[in-house]
Amino acid sequence: MSTPYLSQKRKVSVHLDLDAYGDLDAQVLRVLDWHRILMLESDETVEVTVSEHEEDDVDQAADILYSQ
Repeated sequence: MSTPYLSQKRKVSVHLDLDAYGDLDAQVLRVLDWHRILMLESDETVEVTVSEHEEDDVDQAADILYSQ
């Protein structure tokens, strides 16, 4: 007799940095159908947070990235 498999949810965090020109409407990222894009099941969820950073922050991050 086989034991039924009980799947358990887990939290997965993904951090996405975009280096884009000023014509990118970053708020459009909030309304994308992430559920469909990520092919999630009906009881799986996505939480989207969008924030924009000052240009200096992006330059500093790039300097750190390229210096490694």
